Amino acid sequence: MKSHLHSIKYSIKYSIKLTVLTLAAVGLSLSLGGNIAQAGETTIRGRNGRTGTINTNVNRQNNRLNYDRQITYPNGRNANSTGEFIGDRNGNYKGNVTRTNVNGKSNNYFVEGTRTRTNGTRTNDAVITGPNQNQATFNSSSTCNSGSCTGNRSLTYPNGKTRTTTLTGERVAPGEYSGDVNVTGRNGRTRSGEFYHRR
Repeated sequence: MKSHLHSIKYSIKYSIKLTVLTLAAVGLSLSLGGNIAQAGETTIRGRNGRTGTINTNVNRQNNRLNYDRQITYPNGRNANSTGEFIGDRNGNYKGNVTRTNVNGKSNNYFVEGTRTRTNGTRTNDAVITGPNQNQATFNSSSTCNSGSCTGNRSLTYPNGKTRTTTLTGERVAPGEYSGDVNVTGRNGRTRSGEFYHRR
């Protein structure tokens, strides 16, 4: 039972991240000027009906962005991450992220990357440096057309193993999306779920 819950938690954890990155790409794009304050909530439901939620608040002032993200797992426990980034008009950005797990342990990460947007397709490629100076690479691509969105995300860890996520979704109302998420872990096991996102 314990290992089953562990799998559910990690499926939700990484599925939610892709959903937010894909569907909130406009809000998180540092290559665009202007000021925004935006909140969003995403619910992920696994095959067994268990659900987890993530609530994200984003504030951007010109080329600076701050966010706060809270994840609630099916067992009611919470994890949190906060970040502060600065970017330029060429799509380059860098910043710091602090992640606090369900046990209250926090780690700091430095992120540096580049975002692009071409004909409705957005990409994000970044290098993440952890507290022990080991590096992971992050790559994502998403496309939206007439209310339909697809996204792909990969995270390659310092040991060379990769976790991949795919997403397909539809806009069901202004500011609301729903769809399916598949996560393939570093061990090759694939987990599936459904998401609903609103802002």
